[in-house]
Amino acid sequence: MRYQIFEESDLIFTFNDDWVVKKYDNHAYFKTLAGYGLKGVDFVGVYQMNQLFLIEVKNYRQRTYSPVLPDWSDLEGVPAPLIHIFLEKIEDSLKLIRVVYRFLERKWWFIILRKLNNFIRRTRLNKDWKFWDKVYQLSCTQDNLNYVLLLELDSKFLKESKINEVNFKKQLNITLEKEIDKMEYSPFIISKATDINALPGLKVEFSNSKKTGTE
Repeated sequence: MRYQIFEESDLIFTFNDDWVVKKYDNHAYFKTLAGYGLKGVDFVGVYQMNQLFLIEVKNYRQRTYSPVLPDWSDLEGVPAPLIHIFLEKIEDSLKLIRVVYRFLERKWWFIILRKLNNFIRRTRLNKDWKFWDKVYQLSCTQDNLNYVLLLELDSKFLKESKINEVNFKKQLNITLEKEIDKMEYSPFIISKATDINALPGLKVEFSNSKKTGTE
């Protein structure tokens, strides 16, 4: 079985072979477009060739190797600023997907290869252009879109806020429900602490890396 393994915000993400995943901010397309002020999510993933996932990771846990507390300001207040940060990244990511697709459409080789690929009916996303073509096609159908905020909270923050993780996530979801009345999609929030195997084929573990901060 082929796995894709990534590290993000001191978490290790292991996707099984049902997934084809790109780490957005490491990709050449994102680096080219980042100068325009667009902020992409952490992962863009195609699951079983028929579902598109945009996954944003926020780990607010205290790092064991650092005496400095994480910045929890995004979590404070009602509504928490984190919600608008997340929704802005979703909007920007969708814009980036469309920009990448328009860029590919202008390449003569892309048109030829796509027609050839459709003719021989090869579905494996083993080429970068195939991946982004599939991502764009899935992004055009709402039923195939999934927006995920993977959130890790610190016990000290929860204690100071006098709330547990389940109820804090409920508060965030209430805010999301109010916001998505104006939108076409339904994002959702998961965490290691409260959702076991929330995404099929994905394993999340804590890393021993010495990186600092949240992204």
